[in-house]
Amino acid sequence: MKLYHYDHCPYCVRARMIIGWKGLNVEEEILANADEQSHYDLVGAKIVPILKKDDGSYMTESLDIVDYIDKNYGQVLLQDNPADYQDTKLSRWLDAAAEPARHLVHPRNIRIFQQDFPARADRDYYETKKSRSIGSFATAFENSAGYIAALAPLLEELKPLLESKALQGATPDYADILLFPILRSLSHVEGLIFPAEVRSYMERIGEETKVALLFEQAI
Repeated sequence: MKLYHYDHCPYCVRARMIIGWKGLNVEEEILANADEQSHYDLVGAKIVPILKKDDGSYMTESLDIVDYIDKNYGQVLLQDNPADYQDTKLSRWLDAAAEPARHLVHPRNIRIFQQDFPARADRDYYETKKSRSIGSFATAFENSAGYIAALAPLLEELKPLLESKALQGATPDYADILLFPILRSLSHVEGLIFPAEVRSYMERIGEETKVALLFEQAI
């Protein structure tokens, strides 16, 4: 198998998590963000992640890739379904965190993920696209303190959620698939303080899945 992805992309992290949990030897290729043609050549649309299966066919949609790998390689790990988390405390947390998170994460992505944005054209492409939802990257970055303040109570609210059966760590769950990629994206935000329980969760999942956290690159 081969996974085409972006390092910064939380949806791609979902696929990388199940690969890591399974201990699979999957070839990876990071695509340049402005390289639309490679996507169209593979699957006819600009989308990631893209999985090239062993039979040579391709599939997209991160949760479909997670399900396919889990059910076709080794013992099935995930005993629940993404739909189990619709209209739950977790889904409401993710919705609440989305707005401040995107203002913090998008401006930092182009500064940190060099493989995703190897040229000025890639950074410009991403900024043009994402500024439609958050406005000026420079302004968002300058206003980081406000977005960090908005996220701080939400991170505190995560502590009781992490005590739930789904996130306790006995076995992987789709709750992890939905939550960890967002927290990993936020780990490159300097000044964002993660409660000890949340940081411990992040470090455990990162170690289990071999998806590196970004604390050392925080800006």
